[in-house]
Amino acid sequence: MTRWLLVVAVVVAFVAVLFSGNEPDPDLAVSEREGDARVVDPAGVLDGDAVGEAFARLDEAGWDGVALAFESEQANQGEAQRSGRLLLEEWDVDLVVVAVARPGDFEVGPNGGRRAVGVEARNAREVPGELRERISDEVMAPHAEENAWTAAFVEAAEALEAELEPGGP
Repeated sequence: MTRWLLVVAVVVAFVAVLFSGNEPDPDLAVSEREGDARVVDPAGVLDGDAVGEAFARLDEAGWDGVALAFESEQANQGEAQRSGRLLLEEWDVDLVVVAVARPGDFEVGPNGGRRAVGVEARNAREVPGELRERISDEVMAPHAEENAWTAAFVEAAEALEAELEPGGP
């Protein structure tokens, strides 16, 4: 009986190890933050000045936020979340508004291509999941369908500023 328990324990441990690290690393290289940089746009789809101004207003309200738009073969919601969390940690910011697309898919028509948008937050209590989902689904997604990426990010920053408690986390 003891031998069977040992075999079962070993098999369970092996399966746990096998499935514990299946999430791929983010397909994003993060460099050091220069000054108060608020826009990371290797995809080249954002008007950096307009988005930067919207995120500066969010910062004035006490929330250090960053806009991230990049391309990845892994373009999906999981990649958006992983990359947003990576930038949160590396730059020590409160919020990351992110859009990711497969190479070339930022400019395709409605319902085309593979793209994902999202909002990642350092503190889930301060920035509840329902607010993050609403901004992704109701604020950003309609602009994404029109390839209006600057508008998607500016309005996301404005919605966060309007909804979050002034003074930051």
